[in-house]
Formats: sequence, C-alpha cells, structure tokens
Amino acid sequence: DLTQLLPRYCFPADKFSTRDCLLTLRDLGLRSKIDADGVCSAIKGITCMQEGDQKAFDRARKLLCILNANPFRFPGSDVEVKESWTDMHEKDDDEEEDDDIDDEIELSEGDKQWIQTVRESKWLPVSRNPPIRGLPWKSPPSDLARSSEVRQKAEEWSCSHAKRILDVNVSSSQLIRLLNLDEPVSDSIIANQMLALSTAYRSTPQREGALSLHVEIPLRLPQLYNAIHARISCSERSFDIIKAILKPYLPWVWVGEKFGFAKPKSTVINSDIDCRPYIFRVPIISPHYIGLLGALGVARDLYRSHIVAILNQMAEKMHGQALRDVDRDFVVNLLRFHAKRNSE
Repeated sequence: DLTQLLPRYCFPADKFSTRDCLLTLRDLGLRSKIDADGVCSAIKGITCMQEGDQKAFDRARKLLCILNANPFRFPGSDVEVKESWTDMHEKDDDEEEDDDIDDEIELSEGDKQWIQTVRESKWLPVSRNPPIRGLPWKSPPSDLARSSEVRQKAEEWSCSHAKRILDVNVSSSQLIRLLNLDEPVSDSIIANQMLALSTAYRSTPQREGALSLHVEIPLRLPQLYNAIHARISCSERSFDIIKAILKPYLPWVWVGEKFGFAKPKSTVINSDIDCRPYIFRVPIISPHYIGLLGALGVARDLYRSHIVAILNQMAEKMHGQALRDVDRDFVVNLLRFHAKRNSE
C-alpha cells in the first residue's frame, strides 16, 4: 500500500480519489507503482519525520523490503540499475580498454543525484538491540542510518562495535551494490572488533543458554581470526594497520573458555608444561590461527624470558611469604623443564 510509504502530497486530493477520477488520472499519467522518483519522495518523507518515530522506522523498513524485492529502472533511462552502477566500482582490465562500454554506463546527472540521495540520506532501518546480551553494539539515538553507517546482519560479529546492523536482510545484488554493502569492512574495524569482543567477554556476566555471549564467542572466533589472517597475508598495509591495533600488551588472543582472552606476551604456541594462569598455550581453533599469532608476535615456544616473568609474578603475588606446596611443586617442575631443554 503506497499510502503507507509515500507522503500525502504524492496522492490526489480526496475529491479526486473517486474510482472514475482515478481511472481518468491514470490515463493521463498517474503512476500506480513506485519508481525512482517515488523512492526519493519516500526517503525524503522518512527523513522529515521526527527522529525516533516508530512510523518512520516502519516506513523505512517497508521501503527497503520493496526495493529488495522489486528492482526498477532509473528515471528517464532505459539502462537497468545494475548496469548503471558498474562505474561506481573497479572495472575489469577488458572494460578499461573498451571505451564503448564506458560510454554505455555513463550516468546522467539525474541518476547521480538519485544515487546520492539513496546513499547519503538517513533512512535505512537498523536493529535497536544486539541479538545477544553483551555483544559490542553501536547504538546512536536514531533507528535510521546512512548507507555508509550500516552492514548486513551476517557481518555483525566482525563490525558491530562500529557499524549499525540493518534490520532487513538485503539479498538483491543490485541493492547491495547501490548501498555499497559489498565493500569489505575496513582493517581497523575488524581488528578493533576483536578488542571489543575481548572486553565484552570479561565484562558480561556468564549466562546459560544458546544465546549466551560466552557460548557464541568461541563459535564465532575461528571465522574472525581467519578473516584477519587473510588480510595480513595479502596486504602489507593491512598487516601494518592490524598489528598497530592488536598490540602485545592488549588481551586479544583466545586461550579457552575458562580464561577467555590473554595478552600475546602471556601466550605461547607450544609448551610441554602447563603454566596457567601466568603463560597460556593457545588452542588450535582454526587452520590459520597459529599462523596469525606467529605473524603478530606470539612466541612459538616457552623461553627463558617467560620463566623469569613467571617467577617475578609469583614473587610479587606472595609478598615475601613462603610458597604453598602446589606453587613450590610448580616452580620445581618449571625449572626442571628449563634445565632439560638446555641439556637438549
């Protein structure tokens, strides 16, 4: 029902809304379906409504669903939307060499302005609350956002601290390109998301149930670590950006559900002795996890510097008091382990 989507001024006055009048007006060009001009009118109507208005949110959600399900053509153009967006993205080598293709996809000023309105207006409906209590969540006052501020729900675990999450799943490839939802999440956002998840894991009370943050994080981390590994493996710039954020003294290395995240300097990849809670041996949670940790500075083995650090931590903890039997046994085993490695 377009009356629920478009402002009142888009429709004939009541005296011209009889069946006979509407038939006559339709013959004279009255539109019965939403088109590009109607989309702009609907967006402008949404942005003019009071911020926080539930009607604005519902109208925006309805509009996004319609656009997702019903592609259309630009005003005054016979070029389909998906073809018109091509020059907004990188072209293949063949396209760069073909001047005719460039001419065919050149956008008119009206088309460019239409795209700008859709992308830069604050009309996209976003989820108000995280799906799981404690998940880092960007929550400005408004339930509407611009395309540059949003991502799809499928990406929420990689960017929820910095991006708003769309309340509607966008499946149309045309609409995805129009809203720039096919652009990858930035290196800095995905790295800072790791730090945000670490903080959330420590600060969120543990709850039982399928939607518990403490249950979901271990399930989601392999995909996130693999994504970070792929970036640092393909780009030196990405490596520098991510390494500058995931510093050695910040807890971002997953060491298991009991302890959660630890600092890189407190972790090792291999260790034949259990040194928790001073030094953690990292679990193999994904094919690329160990490679990622090695690239970002996690030690491969338990070195002398680790043993010295453990002994210093124990001394500070005891405040000059005698060691407990369990601590004494641990120190003895630690020193024996070190002596054996030196002899080898």
